[in-house]
Amino acid sequence: MTVSHYAEAFYPAVGRCFRFVSAAGAHGQPAHCPAPPTWQGTFAAADGRRYQVEACAGHHGPLEQARPLPRP
Repeated sequence: MTVSHYAEAFYPAVGRCFRFVSAAGAHGQPAHCPAPPTWQGTFAAADGRRYQVEACAGHHGPLEQARPLPRP
């Protein structure tokens, strides 16, 4: 099950889903999505900037040129 993302907060880091989610038990505080990334692609932020990101299966929907990550 994928947790809904927190506002439009994100962070492009290799090996982590780019989305932030609401932290369990900490109302109003974002935390990195705990799901492993399985997709990579380009994410267009609200200001128009584009970022290369990795995403879990539940958060890859808004990615442009999304492609599965190679399995290790």
